[in-house]
Amino acid sequence: MDRQDEEVMLRFRNAYAYFIHELDENAKKHGLTGVQWMIVSEVGLNTNITMHDLSEKLNLSKANLSAIIKRLRNNNIVTKERSNLDQRYVYIKLTEKGNKIFHNIEDDMKNHYPIWQQLDESDKDKILSALNALEKLINKYEESYKQESM
Repeated sequence: MDRQDEEVMLRFRNAYAYFIHELDENAKKHGLTGVQWMIVSEVGLNTNITMHDLSEKLNLSKANLSAIIKRLRNNNIVTKERSNLDQRYVYIKLTEKGNKIFHNIEDDMKNHYPIWQQLDESDKDKILSALNALEKLINKYEESYKQESM
């Protein structure tokens, strides 16, 4: 690893730590953990999301996700619905309470990050481009890892 690689990793780690801390703090205000908030957010943004999709998007084991979904169901934040067309598919939906939490947290996050308002469009485009490139690399790496595991 050369010096530039180390610098990229350091900057990424620092930004990641900052955003995870902020996510956890905002989630606590609504009685959720950071991981619960990420699940609520994904379900709020994707109306027809399955347990399998959530597991893959959030990189959570199915067992771990099931336990978290159970807690969210017990708190009347999400529901589970089996597909009428194929009983193997279980969709996660927000309840009315879950929708309120989702919108409140989304608003909190937007209001809490004046940092984004300080960036000009060019900087936002650069960050988005870099994050997209990183995501493609991660997906490519995960695919090759899955292929090697088989």
